[in-house]
Amino acid sequence: MRAEELWKAYCEKENIDIDTPYEAWGFGDAPDQLADLVLTGIKTATASAYDLYFMEAC
Repeated sequence: MRAEELWKAYCEKENIDIDTPYEAWGFGDAPDQLADLVLTGIKTATASAYDLYFMEAC
């Protein structure tokens, strides 16, 4: 399912205007594999590289 389709389904379920802005991004460098780990309960947490946030602010 594409991000647009997920957003549409969510908006319909939650009665949100479909034109409300949203962001979508890849889930790591292996999104399908990571999503499978989350869905099976193997992956339960995630983290980001602190240095990348610092670099983005510069």
